[in-house]
Amino acid sequence: MIKEVELKRINVSNPKNSINYYQFPKILFEDSLLSKISTEAKVLYVVLLDLSNLSKENNWVNKNGDVYVRYPIERIQALFNCGHNKAIKTLAELDSKTGVGLIDKELQ
Repeated sequence: MIKEVELKRINVSNPKNSINYYQFPKILFEDSLLSKISTEAKVLYVVLLDLSNLSKENNWVNKNGDVYVRYPIERIQALFNCGHNKAIKTLAELDSKTGVGLIDKELQ
């Protein structure tokens, strides 16, 4: 079943609506290294960054105080409507071992 969302124009009489938004850091476009990663990797990072707020609230931190999120490959596949290999490649672009170092990936 497809969930229908009614998008309304922002109007001076109704400047806010009930849609949630992601904050997209400008540095992902402005930094010479980060600007080279794919758009999918940038969007994935923004989703993970958003989830990190919930992780902070739940005190999901490691012994170093780093916040972590749990986001399975299957959710990346659903987010981008892609296969397993594309999801792995997109995540790898962000990883500290294989990509730009925005995340440290750990297998569960």
